Amino acid sequence: MDAAISLVLLLVQAVPALQSQGPVTPRQGTKERVASLTRQLDWRRAATSEEERSVWNGITDRIHEEINAYIRVLDAHLVKDEDLQDQLRDILAPHASYDPELIGPPLARIADGPKGRALVITYVLMRGLHDSTVTVRGYRSVDGRFQPVASTGSDFDRFGLFAANLPAPLPGEIWILAHGRAITFNGTLIRVRAYAFDGERFRTLWGPEDMLNANVRMTANGFTIVRANEQPQKLPYRLQDEYVLTLDGPIRVSSRSSAH
Repeated sequence: MDAAISLVLLLVQAVPALQSQGPVTPRQGTKERVASLTRQLDWRRAATSEEERSVWNGITDRIHEEINAYIRVLDAHLVKDEDLQDQLRDILAPHASYDPELIGPPLARIADGPKGRALVITYVLMRGLHDSTVTVRGYRSVDGRFQPVASTGSDFDRFGLFAANLPAPLPGEIWILAHGRAITFNGTLIRVRAYAFDGERFRTLWGPEDMLNANVRMTANGFTIVRANEQPQKLPYRLQDEYVLTLDGPIRVSSRSSAH
């Protein structure tokens, strides 16, 4: 009898604690499922077989599905890109912590255009040692909900990624600058791309050759790239290229020697 009374008391005491937790929010539920899927990956080693690689690819596909499902429940008319960006950074925190010098935080940008409200997000998932998959995905508002309609960025697989907003000169479009370091290169090899999304499809505005020892800096009207000279035996050893945005994409307006 005493044992039964003790059990009842424990249950009674537990009820307020359970009630105080409240229902799981969509964000918390997504975060927990993404964390559970991420724990099934092993960043310390490469996949040892095609079968294991297939399993890891399947896990990353499920993470992509979780992100899409989360974005679909948001009210496309009310959500702000800064808030969504913070939410994605929280949900995908384990992947961003892989190497902060290699992988930047997720990016989210929203624009209103003639084709409706558009959204672009970027993020990186790590599947194993030196194995990254990069997402640059575009959404369009349909009946007040964002639906995925296009993606790009696969040329950054096995690269890190940092993404930044570019002030699009074309109304209703979203322009971003993406750059990242090759994960397996013995040195510092940087890939840079400028993408535009019009609410239906992506187009690559600018895709130069990969650059050695490059640093990308955003400016008010475009960006600056400080890089190694393509002819290292000649002075100057480092060059600073200034780019501004035009309707057709970035153009270089100056190139000079750099001490950094």
